[in-house]
Amino acid sequence: MRIALYARVSTADKNQDPETQLVQLREFVTAQGFQSIGEFVDYYTSALDWAGAAKDGVVQARVEPPQPWFQWPLDVGRRWAHDGHFQGPEGSRQQQSRYAVTAVETIDVPAGRFKTIKIVRETSERDYDEYWYAPDVGWYVRWVGRRGELEFEERLTEHHRARRLIPTAATPAR
Repeated sequence: MRIALYARVSTADKNQDPETQLVQLREFVTAQGFQSIGEFVDYYTSALDWAGAAKDGVVQARVEPPQPWFQWPLDVGRRWAHDGHFQGPEGSRQQQSRYAVTAVETIDVPAGRFKTIKIVRETSERDYDEYWYAPDVGWYVRWVGRRGELEFEERLTEHHRARRLIPTAATPAR
Protein backbone atom coordinates (compact mmCIF):
# COMPACT_ATOMS: atom_id res chain seq x y z
CA MET A 1 0.00 0.00 0.00
CA ARG A 2 1.24 3.50 -0.84
CA ILE A 3 1.05 5.95 2.06
CA ALA A 4 1.59 9.71 2.42
CA LEU A 5 2.86 10.85 5.82
CA TYR A 6 1.38 14.00 7.39
CA ALA A 7 2.58 15.97 10.40
CA ARG A 8 1.30 19.21 11.90
CA VAL A 9 3.08 21.65 14.19
CA SER A 10 1.07 24.36 15.93
CA THR A 11 3.64 26.16 18.05
CA ALA A 12 7.32 26.96 17.92
CA ASP A 13 7.78 26.58 21.66
CA LYS A 14 7.23 23.49 23.82
CA ASN A 15 9.81 21.62 21.68
CA GLN A 16 7.33 20.73 18.95
CA ASP A 17 9.09 19.50 15.86
CA PRO A 18 7.52 17.67 12.92
CA GLU A 19 10.49 15.33 12.83
CA THR A 20 9.33 13.82 16.16
CA GLN A 21 6.00 12.91 14.55
CA LEU A 22 7.57 11.77 11.27
CA VAL A 23 10.00 9.35 12.99
CA GLN A 24 7.05 7.46 14.52
CA LEU A 25 5.13 7.53 11.24
CA ARG A 26 8.14 6.19 9.30
CA GLU A 27 8.54 3.35 11.82
CA PHE A 28 4.86 2.45 11.45
CA VAL A 29 5.05 2.48 7.63
CA THR A 30 8.13 0.24 7.70
CA ALA A 31 6.58 -2.20 10.21
CA GLN A 32 3.43 -2.49 8.07
CA GLY A 33 5.38 -3.00 4.84
CA PHE A 34 3.85 0.13 3.27
CA GLN A 35 5.54 2.39 0.71
CA SER A 36 5.83 6.08 1.61
CA ILE A 37 5.12 8.40 -1.33
CA GLY A 38 6.01 11.61 0.52
CA GLU A 39 6.07 13.54 3.76
CA PHE A 40 3.83 16.57 4.21
CA VAL A 41 3.97 19.09 7.07
CA ASP A 42 1.69 22.04 7.84
CA TYR A 43 2.94 24.81 10.12
CA TYR A 44 0.58 26.78 12.39
CA THR A 45 1.04 29.44 15.03
CA SER A 46 -0.03 28.71 18.61
CA ALA A 47 -3.35 30.47 17.75
CA LEU A 48 -3.82 27.91 14.90
CA ASP A 49 -3.11 30.45 12.15
CA TRP A 50 -1.74 28.68 9.06
CA ALA A 51 1.79 29.84 8.23
CA GLY A 52 3.04 27.40 5.59
CA ALA A 53 3.45 23.90 4.21
CA ALA A 54 6.36 21.68 3.24
CA LYS A 55 6.73 18.48 1.23
CA ASP A 56 9.72 16.23 1.83
CA GLY A 57 11.43 19.01 3.80
CA VAL A 58 11.01 21.69 1.09
CA VAL A 59 8.70 24.67 1.67
CA GLN A 60 5.83 24.51 -0.84
CA ALA A 61 3.69 27.43 0.34
CA ARG A 62 3.65 30.19 2.95
CA VAL A 63 1.55 33.20 3.80
CA GLU A 64 2.41 36.47 5.59
CA PRO A 65 0.90 37.28 7.95
CA PRO A 66 -0.25 33.78 8.93
CA GLN A 67 -3.84 33.02 7.99
CA PRO A 68 -6.33 32.94 10.92
CA TRP A 69 -8.46 29.86 10.25
CA PHE A 70 -10.18 30.20 13.61
CA GLN A 71 -11.08 33.29 15.67
CA TRP A 72 -12.32 32.63 19.18
CA PRO A 73 -14.96 32.54 20.41
CA LEU A 74 -16.42 30.57 17.49
CA ASP A 75 -19.94 31.88 17.82
CA VAL A 76 -22.47 31.54 14.98
CA GLY A 77 -22.54 34.81 13.06
CA ARG A 78 -18.92 35.73 13.82
CA ARG A 79 -17.01 37.03 10.77
CA TRP A 80 -13.39 37.97 10.12
CA ALA A 81 -11.10 38.65 7.19
CA HIS A 82 -7.48 38.15 6.22
CA ASP A 83 -5.37 40.04 3.68
CA GLY A 84 -2.06 38.34 3.12
CA HIS A 85 0.81 37.71 0.76
CA PHE A 86 0.72 34.09 -0.46
CA GLN A 87 3.79 32.39 -1.96
CA GLY A 88 3.42 29.04 -3.70
CA PRO A 89 4.77 27.01 -6.62
CA GLU A 90 2.99 29.30 -9.12
CA GLY A 91 4.53 32.48 -7.64
CA SER A 92 3.43 35.20 -5.24
CA ARG A 93 0.15 37.08 -4.95
CA GLN A 94 -2.02 39.03 -2.57
CA GLN A 95 -5.00 37.05 -1.34
CA GLN A 96 -8.03 38.20 0.56
CA SER A 97 -10.11 35.72 2.54
CA ARG A 98 -13.45 36.17 4.29
CA TYR A 99 -14.54 33.80 7.06
CA ALA A 100 -17.87 33.20 8.79
CA VAL A 101 -19.06 30.85 11.52
CA THR A 102 -22.30 29.58 9.99
CA ALA A 103 -23.71 26.78 12.15
CA VAL A 104 -23.40 24.31 15.00
CA GLU A 105 -23.88 20.80 13.60
CA THR A 106 -23.50 17.22 14.78
CA ILE A 107 -21.79 15.24 12.01
CA ASP A 108 -20.65 11.68 11.41
CA VAL A 109 -17.18 10.91 10.06
CA PRO A 110 -15.31 7.58 10.07
CA ALA A 111 -13.81 8.46 13.50
CA GLY A 112 -17.28 8.87 15.04
CA ARG A 113 -20.00 11.41 15.75
CA PHE A 114 -18.94 14.93 16.78
CA LYS A 115 -20.62 18.17 17.75
CA THR A 116 -18.99 20.73 15.46
CA ILE A 117 -18.86 24.39 14.62
CA LYS A 118 -19.02 25.03 10.86
CA ILE A 119 -16.70 27.71 9.46
CA VAL A 120 -16.80 28.85 5.81
CA ARG A 121 -13.95 30.61 3.99
CA GLU A 122 -14.12 32.32 0.59
CA THR A 123 -11.12 33.88 -1.17
CA SER A 124 -10.64 36.61 -3.73
CA GLU A 125 -9.74 33.84 -6.23
CA ARG A 126 -13.15 32.17 -5.76
CA ASP A 127 -11.61 29.28 -3.83
CA TYR A 128 -13.52 28.12 -0.77
CA ASP A 129 -13.25 25.95 2.32
CA GLU A 130 -15.80 24.55 4.75
CA TYR A 131 -14.45 23.32 8.08
CA TRP A 132 -16.31 21.41 10.78
CA TYR A 133 -14.30 22.20 13.92
CA ALA A 134 -14.88 19.78 16.83
CA PRO A 135 -14.02 21.28 20.24
CA ASP A 136 -13.60 17.78 21.72
CA VAL A 137 -10.86 17.08 19.18
CA GLY A 138 -9.35 20.57 19.08
CA TRP A 139 -9.26 20.55 15.27
CA TYR A 140 -11.53 20.09 12.32
CA VAL A 141 -12.99 16.63 11.68
CA ARG A 142 -14.21 17.39 8.15
CA TRP A 143 -12.87 19.76 5.48
CA VAL A 144 -14.39 20.38 2.06
CA GLY A 145 -12.63 22.74 -0.31
CA ARG A 146 -11.97 23.93 -3.85
CA ARG A 147 -8.79 25.28 -5.45
CA GLY A 148 -9.55 26.34 -9.01
CA GLU A 149 -11.33 23.37 -10.57
CA LEU A 150 -10.00 20.88 -7.99
CA GLU A 151 -12.50 19.91 -5.28
CA PHE A 152 -11.46 17.82 -2.29
CA GLU A 153 -12.66 16.50 1.04
CA GLU A 154 -10.97 15.25 4.21
CA ARG A 155 -12.68 13.34 7.04
CA LEU A 156 -11.14 12.31 10.32
CA THR A 157 -10.73 8.54 10.23
CA GLU A 158 -9.41 7.88 13.73
CA HIS A 159 -9.08 9.80 16.98
CA HIS A 160 -7.70 8.78 20.36
CA ARG A 161 -7.62 11.15 23.32
CA ALA A 162 -4.26 11.46 25.02
CA ARG A 163 -3.91 9.94 28.47
CA ARG A 164 -4.29 12.51 31.29
CA LEU A 165 -1.03 12.85 33.20
CA ILE A 166 -2.41 15.11 35.92
CA PRO A 167 -5.46 13.80 37.78
CA THR A 168 -8.59 15.96 37.57
CA ALA A 169 -10.38 17.09 40.74
CA ALA A 170 -12.84 14.19 40.31
CA THR A 171 -10.00 11.65 40.14
CA PRO A 172 -8.19 11.17 43.49
CA ALA A 173 -4.41 10.93 43.29
CA ARG A 174 -2.85 7.61 44.29
